[in-house]
Amino acid sequence: FAAVLITGISAQNRPTITTPSGQIQGTVESCGLFCSYYSFKGIPYAQPPVNNLRFRNPVPHPGWSGVRDASQHGSFCPQYELLTLEIIGDEDCLFLNVYSQELIGQRPVMVWIHGGGYSSGFGDAEVYDPQKLVREGVVIVTINYRLGALGFLSTGDEHAQGNWGLKDCIEALRWVQRNIAAYGGNPNDVTIIGNSAGASLVHFLYLSDMANGLFHKAIAQSGTAIVPFAFQTKPRFYADRLANILGLSSDSANYVDQLRMLPASSFIPFQEALL
Repeated sequence: FAAVLITGISAQNRPTITTPSGQIQGTVESCGLFCSYYSFKGIPYAQPPVNNLRFRNPVPHPGWSGVRDASQHGSFCPQYELLTLEIIGDEDCLFLNVYSQELIGQRPVMVWIHGGGYSSGFGDAEVYDPQKLVREGVVIVTINYRLGALGFLSTGDEHAQGNWGLKDCIEALRWVQRNIAAYGGNPNDVTIIGNSAGASLVHFLYLSDMANGLFHKAIAQSGTAIVPFAFQTKPRFYADRLANILGLSSDSANYVDQLRMLPASSFIPFQEALL
């Protein structure tokens, strides 16, 4: 049960709602003439995957005290900026955004999983602008997930099992089940949708027992779980290749511990060797 308390809808257009994670204050944005919607950006769904949590399964965010400002997007996950080839983003990146025209009621929910070849992209990119879809009476959720080596490196054993980007998507869907009713969404009517690499993640979620009960419909645009780019048949080979490039131990436990000590900028330039 989610108690919904809406306050602050005044000249400032700053609605505040009470959710299972805590109170949060969003904004009201325009979707055209006589059209507006509520926007809540930069909501953490998992603890920052940094330090000892790097290369580990996502840990649910514990929530917050006070009122959280949700007027700005959170950081996106580390990646190359495609034009300058500079490394941009931050490892504290497991955020999502919620957009809804109504905060009371139970509207269908669409969760967007972005594309980008598992190495780039973010949930608040302009291509996922919610303005048109919110007019159709749905609640839109867009998410970030870990990318590149930070999201998909695997040693093929218990020291680095991999698929953290996929597991981030699952954790985001768990957040939706716990919280979306407070934003006017129906947790029993959730559709996941993705394009390109995001579509392959949608297909993997459809196949995964870990995602059972977390969504009810799926749309995969230009990608599946069986296209060549969607999976790695020799993860240890590529993990060893990265270890050789960086001069790290070939022992799995030591290798992963050493990677946790390095800044992400030291190995992101070489991650294409394992994707």
